[in-house]
Amino acid sequence: MFEAKSELRNNFSTSLRALKVTTALTVSLLIIGSSVTAEAATAKPKLPATVKFLTTAFTPGEIQANLTSGFAIEALAQLSGANLTVKDLSPGIRSSLTRSNRVLGTSTKAGYLMRQSNYTVLPGLAGKYLFAGKVLKFGTTSLEAKVTALLRDQVGSNGSVSASAGNAQDVAWVVLGLQAAKEPALASKAAGALIRLQHVDGGFNYDPTLTVGGTDVTSIVIQALQAVTMPNKSTTTARNRAVAKAVAFLKASTIGGNHFQAYGDVDPNGTAYAIMALASAGEKTAPYVTWLKARLNRDGGVEAPWAAGVGDRYVTAQAYLPLIGKNYVSLLAGK
Repeated sequence: MFEAKSELRNNFSTSLRALKVTTALTVSLLIIGSSVTAEAATAKPKLPATVKFLTTAFTPGEIQANLTSGFAIEALAQLSGANLTVKDLSPGIRSSLTRSNRVLGTSTKAGYLMRQSNYTVLPGLAGKYLFAGKVLKFGTTSLEAKVTALLRDQVGSNGSVSASAGNAQDVAWVVLGLQAAKEPALASKAAGALIRLQHVDGGFNYDPTLTVGGTDVTSIVIQALQAVTMPNKSTTTARNRAVAKAVAFLKASTIGGNHFQAYGDVDPNGTAYAIMALASAGEKTAPYVTWLKARLNRDGGVEAPWAAGVGDRYVTAQAYLPLIGKNYVSLLAGK
């Protein structure tokens, strides 16, 4: 289950057909080839067709659009697993990620990390931005410091993030973002609040009124919890217990021993996230990886049930790392 997944099925099915012609997306996108850094050029990234697919998946404008900013930033963050850094991005993409007037906005227009209505930061998206900044090596020290300060102010004395309104997915990205921004004490405090959002079944979800967990949200929470160092023995025990229950939830939710379902269909997003979560917790993932790899198309993208026969950018944005044996915890650790 994923917050935007049902919306993707309804709103993007038509536009996704246009992805068959990827040349239409080549202007102002990530550049792979002679212009990449020596490190990226010589690293021989795994699944090069998938790397190429993702480099043409989102435009600079889509980073700044509410509906696509989260996926676009996540796609770029995953490409750090192929040794790409901000220096490998096109001027348009780089500008969207590193210019304060784009990220935070001006006195007359809010940036994409801010709510348009009241100029307050969007916590989960800000966390994802800080995570991407770490793994892609933005190097925009003053801007990242501002985002970090805004995110820091969102964490209450008990670790709760009020603006996230009990959305465990949102809080998980806050934890990952604070950890990436070298705020380990605050990240562990938010992790404590995140644990309190766990459902009886062991899962987590984006809506606190729901009584069951969801695959995607549970998986990002596991990674967030695994990424932090808790301050003492009791909090570490609580974290480990929550992770164990969440892992058990994923195993119990597995279909056919190798994938997950959502909305009555196969769930490649959830499966990709679960692979990362299970791997970060030291669990075996080979059957899941085999299932996900079987959905790779010749264009390098991973197929979605709503976009049969072609690679889907929303699935692929979350699937590259698990396909090459990496996850968000390992990225933060520089592995």
